[in-house]
Amino acid sequence: MKTRNAGSSSWLFSGILIIFSAAVIVTGSLIPGTVLAADVIKIGAVAPKTGPLAGGAAITHWPNITLWVEQVNARGGLKLNSGMAKLELIEYDDQTNPGETIKAVQRLATQDKVDFIVAPYGTGLNIASAPIFAKYGYPHIAVSAITDQVEKLTKLYPNLFFTLGDTTGFTESVEQILSKMRADGKIGNKIAMVNVADAFGIELAGSARPLFKEAGFEIVYDKSYPLGTQDLSPVIKGAKASNPDAFVAWSYPPDTFGLTQQAIIQNLDVKAFYTAVATCFPAYLGKFGAAIEGNLGAGGGSIPIRPR
Repeated sequence: MKTRNAGSSSWLFSGILIIFSAAVIVTGSLIPGTVLAADVIKIGAVAPKTGPLAGGAAITHWPNITLWVEQVNARGGLKLNSGMAKLELIEYDDQTNPGETIKAVQRLATQDKVDFIVAPYGTGLNIASAPIFAKYGYPHIAVSAITDQVEKLTKLYPNLFFTLGDTTGFTESVEQILSKMRADGKIGNKIAMVNVADAFGIELAGSARPLFKEAGFEIVYDKSYPLGTQDLSPVIKGAKASNPDAFVAWSYPPDTFGLTQQAIIQNLDVKAFYTAVATCFPAYLGKFGAAIEGNLGAGGGSIPIRPR
């Protein structure tokens, strides 16, 4: 198996928090409430601490929030028209359950009456909670979500903003890399494709199918698996039996680790091996080391943000 990075959101998440801080400094107030005369700004956050997406949130979501709060408070808080205001963080675990996400966002808005709510983690949880953010007038900056429904959803919910682009752009990048590898004689036409069966994986697989077909690839194995699946050995066994040239997984962190582990155990012999979220995590390299040299995965870059 061989591995390269092909779209993580932790750097972007940090940038959003910086922009948020700058906006408060300039305006001295937040939507939907007011903190003009307050010495505390309440920040609400809901994301998985348990459930299938807890591992990913523990790496690219929660650390950014807690670090930001700690650093801002260590400097004395955010500067408002009325003076400095410390941040108070109110956190909820949604257990990777859309129903719990919705309830937690509503509680932050109606009971805790926070001044700002950090968007949830993951495509499905963001889409599920979008109506609640809109109902209570909170800006919804979906940092860890991609969808081809961006135009439709942002028209429906004007307070909703996506920062990672759309699903088609995500899948096009993978198709382009595989097409170049084929043109260079490194792979053939046969692709084994799998996806996690939630909003993220289902939409990515749905976008990839026609793209791969139009590019002249044959999908010889097409399998979805439930979010939270512990044993992914049957998935890799089925992919191996299809004798593919490339393996593509629209995967969340636990799946990325599980599929890679099984691919190594079962000696899945492909010239291109792609997994999505978590391929660029340091823990992924730490676990698999040289065995993943050359693999493809969703990654990201760092763009410096300089306040005026």
